[in-house]
Amino acid sequence: MILWAIGIIPVFFTTLAILPLLFVHESRALRFVGNRVFFIFSANLAMIVVVTAWLLSIYGWSIAHRTFEVVPLEVHLGSAIWMGLTAAICLIIVYLCNWPKDAWDGYATKASGGRGRGLPTPGNGYYHYKRSTREVVPRY
Repeated sequence: MILWAIGIIPVFFTTLAILPLLFVHESRALRFVGNRVFFIFSANLAMIVVVTAWLLSIYGWSIAHRTFEVVPLEVHLGSAIWMGLTAAICLIIVYLCNWPKDAWDGYATKASGGRGRGLPTPGNGYYHYKRSTREVVPRY
Protein backbone atom coordinates (compact mmCIF):
# COMPACT_ATOMS: atom_id res chain seq x y z
CA MET A 1 0.00 0.00 0.00
CA ILE A 2 2.99 2.31 0.38
CA LEU A 3 3.38 2.34 -3.43
CA TRP A 4 0.19 4.42 -3.71
CA ALA A 5 1.81 7.15 -1.63
CA ILE A 6 5.06 6.87 -3.59
CA GLY A 7 3.09 7.07 -6.85
CA ILE A 8 1.89 10.56 -5.94
CA ILE A 9 5.42 11.95 -6.31
CA PRO A 10 5.98 11.20 -10.03
CA VAL A 11 2.36 12.17 -10.79
CA PHE A 12 3.03 15.53 -9.11
CA PHE A 13 6.20 16.03 -11.16
CA THR A 14 4.35 15.06 -14.36
CA THR A 15 1.75 17.71 -13.61
CA LEU A 16 4.47 20.16 -12.70
CA ALA A 17 6.20 19.55 -16.05
CA ILE A 18 3.10 20.27 -18.15
CA LEU A 19 1.26 22.88 -16.04
CA PRO A 20 3.42 25.93 -16.92
CA LEU A 21 2.62 25.46 -20.61
CA LEU A 22 -0.96 26.47 -19.83
CA PHE A 23 0.12 29.91 -18.63
CA VAL A 24 2.70 30.82 -21.28
CA HIS A 25 1.74 31.67 -24.85
CA GLU A 26 4.22 32.42 -27.64
CA SER A 27 6.81 33.81 -25.32
CA ARG A 28 10.53 33.48 -24.89
CA ALA A 29 9.74 31.70 -21.62
CA LEU A 30 8.37 28.64 -23.44
CA ARG A 31 11.94 27.51 -24.00
CA PHE A 32 12.38 27.23 -20.24
CA VAL A 33 9.02 25.80 -19.17
CA GLY A 34 8.50 23.21 -21.92
CA ASN A 35 10.55 20.33 -20.54
CA ARG A 36 9.83 17.31 -22.71
CA VAL A 37 12.46 14.98 -21.20
CA PHE A 38 11.33 15.64 -17.62
CA PHE A 39 7.67 15.12 -18.58
CA ILE A 40 8.35 11.82 -20.34
CA PHE A 41 10.53 10.49 -17.51
CA SER A 42 8.09 11.41 -14.74
CA ALA A 43 5.02 10.21 -16.68
CA ASN A 44 6.62 6.84 -17.41
CA LEU A 45 7.77 6.45 -13.81
CA ALA A 46 4.30 7.38 -12.54
CA MET A 47 2.68 4.82 -14.82
CA ILE A 48 5.04 2.05 -13.71
CA VAL A 49 4.59 2.80 -10.00
CA VAL A 50 0.77 3.14 -10.13
CA VAL A 51 0.22 0.05 -12.29
CA THR A 52 2.52 -1.94 -9.98
CA ALA A 53 0.66 -0.62 -6.92
CA TRP A 54 -2.68 -1.63 -8.44
CA LEU A 55 -1.46 -5.11 -9.33
CA LEU A 56 -0.10 -5.59 -5.80
CA SER A 57 -3.42 -4.35 -4.39
CA ILE A 58 -5.28 -6.97 -6.42
CA TYR A 59 -2.81 -9.59 -5.21
CA GLY A 60 -3.36 -8.50 -1.59
CA TRP A 61 -7.12 -8.58 -2.08
CA SER A 62 -6.91 -12.12 -3.49
CA ILE A 63 -4.97 -13.24 -0.40
CA ALA A 64 -7.62 -11.69 1.86
CA HIS A 65 -10.39 -13.21 -0.25
CA ARG A 66 -8.95 -16.72 0.08
CA THR A 67 -8.49 -16.21 3.81
CA PHE A 68 -12.10 -15.12 4.31
CA GLU A 69 -13.40 -18.02 2.23
CA VAL A 70 -12.32 -20.34 5.04
CA VAL A 71 -14.71 -18.50 7.34
CA PRO A 72 -18.12 -18.04 5.73
CA LEU A 73 -17.78 -14.28 5.10
CA GLU A 74 -18.77 -12.45 1.96
CA VAL A 75 -15.95 -10.45 0.35
CA HIS A 76 -16.20 -8.02 -2.57
CA LEU A 77 -13.99 -5.44 -4.25
CA GLY A 78 -14.22 -2.01 -2.64
CA SER A 79 -14.13 1.43 -4.17
CA ALA A 80 -10.37 1.86 -3.60
CA ILE A 81 -9.61 -0.96 -6.05
CA TRP A 82 -11.81 0.65 -8.72
CA MET A 83 -10.29 4.10 -8.14
CA GLY A 84 -6.84 2.54 -8.41
CA LEU A 85 -7.84 0.87 -11.67
CA THR A 86 -9.06 4.22 -12.98
CA ALA A 87 -5.78 5.89 -12.01
CA ALA A 88 -3.79 3.11 -13.69
CA ILE A 89 -5.84 3.37 -16.89
CA CYS A 90 -5.47 7.16 -16.96
CA LEU A 91 -1.70 6.92 -16.56
CA ILE A 92 -1.51 4.24 -19.27
CA ILE A 93 -3.35 6.68 -21.56
CA VAL A 94 -0.84 9.44 -20.65
CA TYR A 95 1.96 6.97 -21.38
CA LEU A 96 0.50 6.08 -24.78
CA CYS A 97 -0.21 9.69 -25.76
CA ASN A 98 3.09 11.00 -24.36
CA TRP A 99 4.51 14.34 -25.45
CA PRO A 100 3.69 14.97 -29.14
CA LYS A 101 6.70 14.37 -31.35
CA ASP A 102 5.95 17.42 -33.51
CA ALA A 103 5.24 19.69 -30.56
CA TRP A 104 7.29 22.71 -29.80
CA ASP A 105 10.31 21.68 -27.74
CA GLY A 106 12.17 24.97 -27.32
CA TYR A 107 14.73 24.44 -30.08
CA ALA A 108 12.66 24.60 -33.25
CA THR A 109 11.43 28.21 -33.06
CA LYS A 110 12.09 30.63 -35.87
CA ALA A 111 13.92 32.88 -33.43
CA SER A 112 16.50 30.18 -32.76
CA GLY A 113 16.96 29.27 -36.43
CA GLY A 114 14.36 26.50 -36.67
CA ARG A 115 11.38 26.32 -38.98
CA GLY A 116 8.80 26.89 -36.24
CA ARG A 117 7.35 23.39 -35.77
CA GLY A 118 4.00 23.22 -34.07
CA LEU A 119 3.03 26.82 -34.87
CA PRO A 120 0.48 27.63 -37.58
CA THR A 121 1.90 29.13 -40.75
CA PRO A 122 0.54 32.38 -42.26
CA GLY A 123 -1.13 30.43 -45.09
CA ASN A 124 -3.54 28.51 -42.87
CA GLY A 125 -5.18 31.13 -40.67
CA TYR A 126 -2.25 32.10 -38.48
CA TYR A 127 -2.78 35.79 -39.25
CA HIS A 128 -6.34 35.63 -37.93
CA TYR A 129 -5.18 33.65 -34.91
CA LYS A 130 -2.48 36.22 -34.14
CA ARG A 131 -4.86 39.17 -34.59
CA SER A 132 -7.66 37.65 -32.48
CA THR A 133 -5.57 36.33 -29.58
CA ARG A 134 -4.53 38.65 -26.81
CA GLU A 135 -0.91 38.20 -25.89
CA VAL A 136 0.34 39.52 -22.58
CA VAL A 137 4.00 40.50 -22.87
CA PRO A 138 5.86 41.75 -19.80
CA ARG A 139 7.53 45.14 -20.19
CA TYR A 140 11.04 45.01 -18.80
